[in-house]
Amino acid sequence: MVRLRPIAVYVGGSTLTSLRPGVSIAGPSPEGTLYTPTLDLEYLALGMPSTLNIVPVSPEGLPTPAVLTRAVLQLVDVPYLTVDAGTYYGIKAPHVKLPSARPGNDIAEQDALPPGTAAALFSEGESLGAMVARGHDLILIGESIPGGTTVAAAVMTALGFEGVGLVSSASPDNPKVIKRQIVLRALSRARTKNLRLNNEIGPIKRSFYDHYVLLREAHLNEELLDLLPVVALYLYSAILIGAAGRQLTLKLRGYLL
Repeated sequence: MVRLRPIAVYVGGSTLTSLRPGVSIAGPSPEGTLYTPTLDLEYLALGMPSTLNIVPVSPEGLPTPAVLTRAVLQLVDVPYLTVDAGTYYGIKAPHVKLPSARPGNDIAEQDALPPGTAAALFSEGESLGAMVARGHDLILIGESIPGGTTVAAAVMTALGFEGVGLVSSASPDNPKVIKRQIVLRALSRARTKNLRLNNEIGPIKRSFYDHYVLLREAHLNEELLDLLPVVALYLYSAILIGAAGRQLTLKLRGYLL
């Protein structure tokens, strides 16, 4: 029996899209969602957040799934790394911060990132993946980004999919109506800049699972990625590509914070 050498990588980031009422329950209030990635990653590393002396909860008081993540990591004794890809409040615990990390703006109203930032984050994610892969042959990747599935839906819609129907939610009642409104506003705003949203990549026939890696192959318009990035999905791709460059056996697991 071959014993794999695993490592877990947990990415935290913020999008101001989460401030829109009803978008995310990953925090006690819309404003609280900006603290959640910070508190989640601090909790993983320290057992209790430093920025605020509280564990993140939903509006109904349910604790963050990071509680389960930390328990599992301790139970199976897997080494892990926390990554700041653009948290709003930073992380007061040992972590890796990508040089281009910054919070995203509300995609319905503004470009999410300055021009070139998405491409820089991808490159940095590739480098991180290559570094993490040394000495490991199983990578577990998770994320804490409130509002991330809404932004992901916008990216997938730009790719030609019915994005809102493909994303989940922290809530048992996925607010698809709200997400669809935000996606339509974001794409409408992007089109006013004459971006080629679908023709840029052509028809993609492979399964959506493959898109974690296909983002690099598709040659997406970098300007579009700055308008509508989803940090976790983008970095998943980059980290996996960087690690795969070391010719490892990689498996992606859905251990999400």
